[in-house]
Amino acid sequence: MRVVIITIISLFITGSCLFSQKKEYFILRVTYLIKPARIECKLEVDLGTKAHTLKNIIENTSDGALKIKNDDGTIFIIKNEVDFINFIQKYNYKLINSYTFTQLDKSYVNFLFEKDL
Repeated sequence: MRVVIITIISLFITGSCLFSQKKEYFILRVTYLIKPARIECKLEVDLGTKAHTLKNIIENTSDGALKIKNDDGTIFIIKNEVDFINFIQKYNYKLINSYTFTQLDKSYVNFLFEKDL
């Protein structure tokens, strides 16, 4: 009987730890515009409406690029999704899903990123 009670308590504690783990998410939305001679790519990051650790680091620009502010105050621009995925790894975000959809002449890819807090 004692073993059963200890087992139940252990399972409860383990389950509580798993469900109390906090995570943070964001979406990188890439828009592809098909032009006669090339495919144009525009990036946009959606951090949601709540406080986010990347809020003062990543900024969407009007021309479809991302403005990145480094810890030392320097700024650089990212214009494609591969460079962004390489950059975001230093903040311990992992790509957990991506999906594509097309509407009229635009094709979109959403990349969903996750980080344990």
